[in-house]
Amino acid sequence: MKLLKVLAVMVLIIAAGIFYVANNINGIVQEAVVKVGSKALKTSVTLAAVDIQLLSSRAELTGLVIANPQGFKAPNLFEMDTIVVDLDIMSMLDNVVNVQEITIDGARVTAEQKGTSTNVQALLKGLDSGSSAAAPAPAPAPEAGDSAADDILIKVGQFNFINSATQLVTEQWGETAVKLPAIRVANIGGEAGVPPEALAGAIVRPLLKQLNQALKDRLQDLLEDEAKAQAKAKLKEKEDELKNKLDKKLEQELGDDKDDTVDAIKSLFSK
Repeated sequence: MKLLKVLAVMVLIIAAGIFYVANNINGIVQEAVVKVGSKALKTSVTLAAVDIQLLSSRAELTGLVIANPQGFKAPNLFEMDTIVVDLDIMSMLDNVVNVQEITIDGARVTAEQKGTSTNVQALLKGLDSGSSAAAPAPAPAPEAGDSAADDILIKVGQFNFINSATQLVTEQWGETAVKLPAIRVANIGGEAGVPPEALAGAIVRPLLKQLNQALKDRLQDLLEDEAKAQAKAKLKEKEDELKNKLDKKLEQELGDDKDDTVDAIKSLFSK
């Protein structure tokens, strides 16, 4: 009888724990995303809401915003209305959480050029400066009961960043659109998985690098267009200068009879 009471208490404790986690998991994940993201990117990361649907193995993150690094005017660099995450729910009971796919569709990106740098380069620089701290050297396998065994690792099968709208704000040319192709990264974290902070860097780094290249290409196009416009203006200036010289020379040679001579020449071609 005493054993049954102990077992009943244990079942109640486990059930209460499951109930607590199930009812608070959205808040737990939301807090983790904000904390880990802000630490990894070294700028403010906010998230409006998380909706984890355990029965459908799916999660939706809404209102994810990554603020601009210090020194830039626009308030935000990335604004993402909805992020869809496909989960392996059973893996959440293990130390390695298996995220099958993450899709960010229709994000808004505000890139900003300041001097010889951009906010994207600044964010990438901050991310790279902390990469060694975010990815420590592998440690020996922990023994049973070791607290390290409770550390969460995450792996992502596929990451998709598609249909984004990118605007580049420049000091010289104002605001211009930038074409950013779809970005897809597979097998993030390998089979063993990585800590959440390292995962944030592993996802954002290739995204920032491709965005940075797209910005460089657009700035190069703007420079080339300006060079062509300046060359055209210079050519027009030379043409006008040459025309003025010819007019002056003609006036000097013909003197007062200039107008009559010009009219006579024109009349030859009108016959």
